[in-house]
Amino acid sequence: MNAPSYSEALEFAIDRSYEINLDMLRSRNLHLDTHNDYLVGTYPPLKAMGDLNAERLLTQVASSIDLYFHIPFCNQYCSFCHFAKEINPSSERVERYLVALNKEMSWSDAALAGRDVETAFFGGGTPSFLTNHQLKTLFDMTNQRFDLSRAEVSFELHPSLVKHADAADRISTLLRGGVNRFVLGVQSLDWNILRIQSWSRSSEQSFRVDRWSLCRG
Repeated sequence: MNAPSYSEALEFAIDRSYEINLDMLRSRNLHLDTHNDYLVGTYPPLKAMGDLNAERLLTQVASSIDLYFHIPFCNQYCSFCHFAKEINPSSERVERYLVALNKEMSWSDAALAGRDVETAFFGGGTPSFLTNHQLKTLFDMTNQRFDLSRAEVSFELHPSLVKHADAADRISTLLRGGVNRFVLGVQSLDWNILRIQSWSRSSEQSFRVDRWSLCRG
């Protein structure tokens, strides 16, 4: 039997999708809207994994460490985003999260002492949602806990950052904090597609942030 072509496979998948009973899935709380579900994929699958304690993980799995810092705040929902986030939280809410993040880092810095940090990634949400003062707080406590001087430090920027009066100050704070790689989430340069994805900005802002950050870098 010959393998189906891409178009044939796609047509088959579309046809089968109409057979899915969404009402049944909703009744069993298996079908959530885009604001509440969270896409998770694991490889190898969880059933193929054995018991692994923290000590073995940190000492035997890898010689270097990759860190991820989740900043779960943003100024809007986007239809493609499944990551945990809060929309336009109060300043007090953000401050509480930073305190909790610092506490969580305190649980791991001793275990990671002496280990090389190869990469550090600040994602979200939208990390650039944080004010300049909050960014200073974030990097002060991060650099106090970990040595990022030889790491690739990536930070996600939302293109709407250019609309803020203190945008230059925020970029300067990130550079002083050790960021050496900016990530711009350009999902498309077609404004019609961006509107479908719920993005409330134009692709022109992406170019403005890109040129600006590169020049300042």
